[in-house]
Amino acid sequence: MHRSNCAVVAAILCGATLVAPPARSQARSADADRRAVIALENEWLLAEDSATLARILAPDFVHPVLTGDFLTKAQHLHWFSGHPRPANAKVRFAGLDVRLYGDVAIVTGTVISTGAPGQQATRTVFTDVFAYRPDRWQAVNAQENGVGTPRGSRETPCLRVAP
Repeated sequence: MHRSNCAVVAAILCGATLVAPPARSQARSADADRRAVIALENEWLLAEDSATLARILAPDFVHPVLTGDFLTKAQHLHWFSGHPRPANAKVRFAGLDVRLYGDVAIVTGTVISTGAPGQQATRTVFTDVFAYRPDRWQAVNAQENGVGTPRGSRETPCLRVAP
């Protein structure tokens, strides 16, 4: 009788493992998180449509701007859709640094913007903050500052309104 009880218990345990929820498909690592955040930064930088940006920005996204206002995600998307990048404008990162703190990533860097040949390139420094939420990273905060020019330089200061 004891053996049959063991067989029943073993059958129940085997069946339970068959219906158990699957384990997470891939464990997170610092390298994988860093790559994911850098990929989002690149998508954000080159985004040409609001749908891409809407996916990257968290619902509680905040963007402090030069006017002293704090733009919400909806306000940022509205501004973005009304101000397309000029066709001849090119943007690229120069110096991108990702610091990870568990489920938070802080990205700092510089964006170089160029326009038509002969136009002066502009530089903007930025800080973006990402939070890892169920199964993905999203931007929760962004801020940038135009890089001023040294006194006596002929360059003009710039400001990039959106990363």
